[in-house]
Amino acid sequence: RNYYFLILAVFISVILFLIRRVTVGMAGSVRRLSNVAEGIARGDFGAPLPVASHDEIGELTRSFNTMSAQLKDRLRLRQSLDMAKEVQQSLLPETTPQVAGLDIAGRSIYCEETGGDYFDYLHADEALHLVVGDVAGHGISAALLMSSVRASLRQCYCEIGDIGGQVTNLNRSIAA
Repeated sequence: RNYYFLILAVFISVILFLIRRVTVGMAGSVRRLSNVAEGIARGDFGAPLPVASHDEIGELTRSFNTMSAQLKDRLRLRQSLDMAKEVQQSLLPETTPQVAGLDIAGRSIYCEETGGDYFDYLHADEALHLVVGDVAGHGISAALLMSSVRASLRQCYCEIGDIGGQVTNLNRSIAA
């Protein structure tokens, strides 16, 4: 009878030891994931976590590494879009021309980070020309097209005194 109790006590001890070992390992893995998640929240992506097992924790770690890499790429893309927005905003006029008898104001607000909307004030001699443009669509492609149209317009405007000739040359340049 004592022999059976001793065997039972050894089995219970072994089982408790194994349970403790598994829970400590899982808790450590979850703690590492939590610490890395906090680092990512601060913008510190670091290296991917090593996948130490093929169980649910290993699968969670693989998924976490994938999510982290995709989040890093999206953050980089977001920073690029913010930079593109700053560049595009810098292409718009900073000041409004003062013309006696007229109140002139202009502002461009994009529904996305960038867009194809454009306005400008061009001065030549005593004339003031207002330019308004809108490329169909939104986003980076529309913004790039609009910035090249702006560059072409400014080049044509400097070379030709006739506004009809300027628009014709600009249209040819864009169509080409």
